[in-house]
Amino acid sequence: MVESDTPTIAPGFFWRTEQNSKPAVQLLLLGTFHFSNPGLDAVKFKSADINSDTRQKEIQQLVGNIKKFKPDKIFIEAGIDQQALIDSQYNAYLSGNYKLSANETNQVGFRLAKELGHKKVYCIDYWGTQFPFDSLLKVAKQNRQDELLNSINDKITAVGQEFNAMLLKSTIQQLLAWENTDAMNAENVGFYFKLLKAGDLKNHVGSYLTSEWYRRNLIIYEQMLKELDGREKRIFLMFGQGHTAMIKQFVQYNHELELVPVADVLK
Repeated sequence: MVESDTPTIAPGFFWRTEQNSKPAVQLLLLGTFHFSNPGLDAVKFKSADINSDTRQKEIQQLVGNIKKFKPDKIFIEAGIDQQALIDSQYNAYLSGNYKLSANETNQVGFRLAKELGHKKVYCIDYWGTQFPFDSLLKVAKQNRQDELLNSINDKITAVGQEFNAMLLKSTIQQLLAWENTDAMNAENVGFYFKLLKAGDLKNHVGSYLTSEWYRRNLIIYEQMLKELDGREKRIFLMFGQGHTAMIKQFVQYNHELELVPVADVLK
């Protein structure tokens, strides 16, 4: 057997070397509650009264702090099929012909983009997955999994009560800082793993629901990556906290991205 003079190196070495050959893009990942409170989530929250004078001042302060980060691109929770609509609304806003809606994509995304002189905000949401939560509850009930059902109901109630209590005493920035802690992210992701127990050995509704949630967020993350052209130094992604808790996990395995702690920005 003839030995080669060229040392054998695992393929992974080349991958790591390539990834580390240029500075990582800094990513500010901000999980939010839905400012306009559309009621689409399992947990029901009280209105944050976003259009009040007090909340508007708080949002202006929030935008000002994120502006200091100077992101090169802004990604928002809107479907890619809505990009043309969002472009139209944003352009109308720039020309003074559009009144901002109460949702965070407008209140934070549009305002931030305008102050930074951006030509657009990027829509990367994806809705092509299923979330059979009602079916899961039905299966759990059929299998007399009372402990699981009580745990789910107790968690949903507790989260709603805790958020509503925080809402009464906190500014928008304080709320977001609290929502983006490691503890809150762990609670959010961990909830889905509790659902795996639903049903018997022949029913996999829990793992199906959880995998669909993973898939939706993985595609959101994928679509963000596809919008990068290699010239970005800093990017900002703002989505519901349930999404960002999951996306944060994906980013940890990407050497081309570096997470910026939210607490460093929301000071």
